[in-house]
Amino acid sequence: MKKLSLIVSLISLLTFSMMLKPATGADWKAEWDQVVAAAQKEGTVIVGGGPGGTYRDAVMPFQKAYPGIRLEFSGIHGREFGPKVLAERKAGRYLWDVHLGGTETALSQLKPNGVLDPLKPVLMLPEVLDGTKWFGGHEDSWVDLDGQYIFQAEGRLTFIFMVNRSVAPESELKLAEQLLEPKWKGRIVAEDPTKGGKTRGDVAHLLLVKGDDWIRKFLAQDLVIMNNGRQRAEALIKGRFAVGMGLSPTFLTPFQKAGVMDHVKELAPDTPAGARQTNGFGNLMLVNRAPHPNAAKVFINWVLSVEGQKAHVKASGVNSRRLDVEGPPDTALKPNVKYYNINMEKYNQNNALAIKIAREVIWKK
Repeated sequence: MKKLSLIVSLISLLTFSMMLKPATGADWKAEWDQVVAAAQKEGTVIVGGGPGGTYRDAVMPFQKAYPGIRLEFSGIHGREFGPKVLAERKAGRYLWDVHLGGTETALSQLKPNGVLDPLKPVLMLPEVLDGTKWFGGHEDSWVDLDGQYIFQAEGRLTFIFMVNRSVAPESELKLAEQLLEPKWKGRIVAEDPTKGGKTRGDVAHLLLVKGDDWIRKFLAQDLVIMNNGRQRAEALIKGRFAVGMGLSPTFLTPFQKAGVMDHVKELAPDTPAGARQTNGFGNLMLVNRAPHPNAAKVFINWVLSVEGQKAHVKASGVNSRRLDVEGPPDTALKPNVKYYNINMEKYNQNNALAIKIAREVIWKK
């Protein structure tokens, strides 16, 4: 009897282990071919993604990989996408298949209002399901506490401050802590941290690592608020300001490619106050009641594949969390280093506090 019980237990354990592994061979391939065929009948996938042309260029190779599925991509900032989608749904219109963007709107509007479907069940390709191919494994892949709605494909270091070294030489400014000195008052350009975006994330990160008192003193340095990312980058490059905050690769990459920002450098990139981990606009979400559900599955799996992530890195100039896709070494996450990722849902309260402090200090509200 004991021997029979042991055999049954071993069989149960083996069955459970097999359930945890991605399908291989004909099992997944047959199912995948059916999904692709259904997607081609749908003919279209509608995607809302990051603003500017960078993220459009990152996904357009999908059209070559699957010519039978037309990709309709709209580059739109999350703070505009959220209200737009909610307004459409209130009117009974369900127009989107996939959202590929930042996390703030996803966590504050899309997920709470039931706009998202679980993404985990639509991951099909073995190369996507293999956790050993992702930095931190699949345990670190999910932004949301539920571990199934928001998959972070992008993973890199982002720098809190950029410095125009022709205006602020290293002999005058080496550390972020020095920005509290009177001479930098009114010489820092930033995005409004109460409106979302990278600056909000930077402020929340600094609140986490430097504390309430420090961040209040920093925000009281008469930051010049400029919400247009390209204009903010150009103003820093031309020397109108000494320091820029909230400058993402979306706006910096065109200037870097043009070779006009060699004099603009990161401030203290190897310190906790100088850099943080981010997933940028590289977060995948499946919109529920999608008009093209099978095409959405194909697109999502392609984006997370080696081919899709190589296209992402090539176009955006930022790193993937895929360990088998090479990205810029200066922003690559290093193994065995502890990073704070303020974009994760577990830091929501910290983000809310950062916005509250910014309203009190910058806008006196």
